[in-house]
Amino acid sequence: MAKKIHQEQSITAAVMIAGAGIAGMQAALDLADAGFKVYLVENGAPGRQQSAKGRTAAQRTLCCMSPKLLAVQVQRNIELIENASVEDINGSAGNFLVTVNKEPAASARGTARKTKKDSSRNHADVAVGAIIFAPGFNSLAAARYEFKKELRTQAEKHGFSIPGKKAGTQGTSSPHTTSRPGIFMTGDSGTSEIKAAIIEGSSVAALAAELLSSVRGALAPEKKYPAEMRVSGEEPAIGIFVCKQILADTKAVTGIIAGARKLALVVHAEKMQELCSRASLQQVTSAIAEHRLNRVVAVTCNPQAHEPLFQEALAEAGLNRYLLVMADTGNAGAQQTQVKRASDIIRMAVARARLLEPLREISSEVAQRGLVIGSGLSAMTAALSLANQGFDVCLVEQEKEGKSAGAKPQGKQVSEDIKRAQRTLHKQITGQRRIQLFSAARITGFTGHPGCYTTTLSVKGANKTLKHGMVIIEPGQVQEDLAVMLKIPVTPDGSYLRPDEMLPLDLACGGMFCCGYEDCREEMRRSIVLGRAAAARAATILAKRELILSSSVSVVDPERCVACLACVRDCPYRAPAISEEGVAFIEPADCRGCGICVSVCPRKAIDLKHYTDEQILAELTALVDLRS
Repeated sequence: MAKKIHQEQSITAAVMIAGAGIAGMQAALDLADAGFKVYLVENGAPGRQQSAKGRTAAQRTLCCMSPKLLAVQVQRNIELIENASVEDINGSAGNFLVTVNKEPAASARGTARKTKKDSSRNHADVAVGAIIFAPGFNSLAAARYEFKKELRTQAEKHGFSIPGKKAGTQGTSSPHTTSRPGIFMTGDSGTSEIKAAIIEGSSVAALAAELLSSVRGALAPEKKYPAEMRVSGEEPAIGIFVCKQILADTKAVTGIIAGARKLALVVHAEKMQELCSRASLQQVTSAIAEHRLNRVVAVTCNPQAHEPLFQEALAEAGLNRYLLVMADTGNAGAQQTQVKRASDIIRMAVARARLLEPLREISSEVAQRGLVIGSGLSAMTAALSLANQGFDVCLVEQEKEGKSAGAKPQGKQVSEDIKRAQRTLHKQITGQRRIQLFSAARITGFTGHPGCYTTTLSVKGANKTLKHGMVIIEPGQVQEDLAVMLKIPVTPDGSYLRPDEMLPLDLACGGMFCCGYEDCREEMRRSIVLGRAAAARAATILAKRELILSSSVSVVDPERCVACLACVRDCPYRAPAISEEGVAFIEPADCRGCGICVSVCPRKAIDLKHYTDEQILAELTALVDLRS
């Protein structure tokens, strides 16, 4: 738990993160999304390589990291300070003044000596409320990068110590803390596993958010967009942007661009060094204005992950977010095959783009209260962290029958340390006015959508109705009945479905997160880290007044529907229902846009916006024409 600041002390609603590896970037994104200003300091440019050998070793990591690299650059609450290091720290928790030393770029060797003569020009003082040191696994780190040594160096330089005899064996009850209040650290485990580093980053972000909760949003003004251009009725003017990195051969990319420019209704096409950068997105925004584009096709290495960021670029240009096609060229082996495939995919994407129409955004007011289900270390830690961040929390400890979320690990005794930690946390929970504890409760009903859920409980024979914006589930074991009740898709092997490997605690249902061990193992430090990490992810929702949900949802044509119940039976999210008029209706906020209902409807009465039958057929027709 972060040490609280006395009310009379001044507090700065900003966090400095020293280290833009995976953990550092995740911490920055969680804090920024939760309403804090973040200064992300990196002694190199995030994601860029220092050598050809390093590029080869880190290629997979860089591809996985690219969405986060781009997200960091476009997040308005994050200020990225490259080629810099933390030189000095003055002040105390909530009110630090950090001196940052901006080093000259490595390529500017000719000016290095001149710069040293007037080093004062390279220093900048930054006011922050908390500091996170996050040396850790990233694309700049060599395979044998010594994380622990780096942490020890930073600790000695800035006058703090890390609990425990060694940097990697800190006290399990207080992970990420140091002896100096307001200064936190991560990366101590030295892990090279991306998933673990992401979780560590979210966990340390929760501690900083707890410390600065009273000034959340003070330095994060609401973003304003230009008025949206009206494009209905206008002839499509399509712009194509191709990432040069999808093909190694520069000439091949040039040829693809030349072919794209010849397609009907394409008024602009260009290649870019890399589309996963802020500079490239700004270039896209500028091109929309310069060429009066009203449809955009983007070709990147990770379309699904990059799509929200490109939608943001369109919105900044005054274009509807859904006038965008993200083309996926895949990885098709030989260079000649890749070129042919890329050209075909672009031609298909253009055919679909011609038929795109602007969609109205769906918003949901956020009920700024959290629901945590479970009774173990992770659940209690998550509830306490959310409460310490200033949010009301309902903690539901389910009845001890069947596979309860608080069940003890099978085949392994709970250690005395864990029991002691559980007692301590339980005492803190009962004394935390923001937490409402429901013991021996049973969930009997659940409805709603991200930002606005309603849960019905049975507690000692009495019914309780709770309204909340998000859910955290402690999966001691996946409970099939709970998964059905909460509309959470489950994989064939019985685990909760995660939509993104780079968000390991996010479940497929928006606004739902998990913590704890699915195989029922218990280990104190990791349980605490998972609980805090889930709280950090949940805070990114609770900190907002409203959520903008996807407009790519299914819509029923009541004139064609015969209420056969096919969509009701097969929807994994249980979004469709039969209305009072006797036809199917799909609540837009409940729909996840999976399209299953469209495929099973025998009357073809359902259409998925942004992926209409007409648009998909246009793509297929373009492909058939290419093959004929």
